[in-house]
Amino acid sequence: MLQLTKKAIIDSFIQLLNQRPLDQITVTDIARECGISRRTFYHYYQDIYQLPEDLFLSETRKILKGETDFRSWEQWFEKMTVFAFHNKTAIAHIYHSARREYLERYIFTIADKTFTDFIAQSGKSKSYRQEDIDMLAAFYTSAAVGLAFDWIRRGMQENPQQLIHGYVKLLKGTVQRALDNCEQSGTEEAAQP
Repeated sequence: MLQLTKKAIIDSFIQLLNQRPLDQITVTDIARECGISRRTFYHYYQDIYQLPEDLFLSETRKILKGETDFRSWEQWFEKMTVFAFHNKTAIAHIYHSARREYLERYIFTIADKTFTDFIAQSGKSKSYRQEDIDMLAAFYTSAAVGLAFDWIRRGMQENPQQLIHGYVKLLKGTVQRALDNCEQSGTEEAAQP
């Protein structure tokens, strides 16, 4: 019952957020939309501003399951962008609200997890330095977060699958080349007196 009620509250919140900005949604609106009392709402949430955080934490948990390989990180980003694409107005309303940090954390968490796992897995074949793996993961995470926010800022017009496939083509082979460049730099530094 607990999870069903929370899901109903979140679903009603998303539905209302697809209609109007976050600051124009009230607890009464959500309670009416999902057929509960205000008291029931407050049993689950302290205020309306906990909803974006709960929404993105839930979506993050759904997306970040299993091991990461080249194909799965692409799937994770597809899931993230498809959710945003199907809820464009809701995402835009959060993006333009004072609660934008929840959206930022959602995108960053997924990007960081996927690229850290992917780059660490790519580096298993050789013994790359951990600081090089961390630096590359931070670089690709920042790039992915920037691209995601640029897509949101531009109104999420492009089809998410096509967008991700385009990025995958650009990235193909670059991680391994970057790791190899790090290895060569380390070898050159070690060779100097």
